[in-house]
Amino acid sequence: MELLERYLSAVARELPESLRDEISRELKANLLDSAEQKEQELGRVLNGSEWAELLRQCGHPARVARQFVPVRPLVAADDMPLLWHVLAMVIGVIFVFEVVEASARLVFSDPNPFRFVFQLLADVIRQGCFVFAVIVISFWLAAQDGRSLSSRCAQLWEPSQLPKAEQSWRYIRLSDVFTDLATYIFVLVLTTMPVWMSDAQQQGLLLVFNSDAQLWLWFFSPVMALSVAFCFWQLQRRLWSKAMLTTAIAVNLSWLAMLVWLGLQYPLWQQPLLEARHEPLAGMLTQLQLERGLSWGLLVSSLFPGYEVLRDSLRLRQWD
Repeated sequence: MELLERYLSAVARELPESLRDEISRELKANLLDSAEQKEQELGRVLNGSEWAELLRQCGHPARVARQFVPVRPLVAADDMPLLWHVLAMVIGVIFVFEVVEASARLVFSDPNPFRFVFQLLADVIRQGCFVFAVIVISFWLAAQDGRSLSSRCAQLWEPSQLPKAEQSWRYIRLSDVFTDLATYIFVLVLTTMPVWMSDAQQQGLLLVFNSDAQLWLWFFSPVMALSVAFCFWQLQRRLWSKAMLTTAIAVNLSWLAMLVWLGLQYPLWQQPLLEARHEPLAGMLTQLQLERGLSWGLLVSSLFPGYEVLRDSLRLRQWD
């Protein structure tokens, strides 16, 4: 019995103080029942080695304690796919911005390529560690009431809303949502650079949109914000509905119109969109080459929202 008491004491040390007495009584009763059954089989009282074998079969005290009070993970298992997609998206955006900033330093202040690589890696690791900590803590705080983020979204579903087996396209893939979200956030941050960048940082940029292009982008910024909000709506629902398809068509039509409008500014009306602020760039590319490259880039990019408009329109017509 002394071995049993030592075992129960070891288990109790791993338990919250408020539950120790209750769980210890329950565990003691279970172990005594097991010992009594074993004694009936042997026809005698258990000796010390047999008690030790019984407790060994029961398990390590810490493991037994976790069976009664499971350890709560920092991030729920249901939320791990969402966590990895968020981390990949945010760190990817950070990497792009760090490359741009490091490239500016390489061209204008420090032409050493080895220092460029080391500084880029150091900045990405530093920012990545900070972002990782912030995102993980945010997931932990969001689940403090005991419900994971995924379980909150799962409460909104209805069996009647499940798509037919052959309509697999109605399931929204996380990879698609986070690709769109990263793109929208990147364009939104790029558009609002005059707001959040200091004058010194702006002067270090190789290339900027001129005042006319900035004006058009400012007019379009509400659509960019709506696009970001639409991505979060998709994350919440995870199944296409008629309302979501209609919204997707409207959002992509807006992007299509904006990209085509900006892409045709120089070819049709000779309205430049870019401004080169440093001589090294001006010496490599002429203003005409810059404008033509941007125009073609914008027009080619418009094919993607154009395709999605046609695809979603056909899906909406075939909805049943």
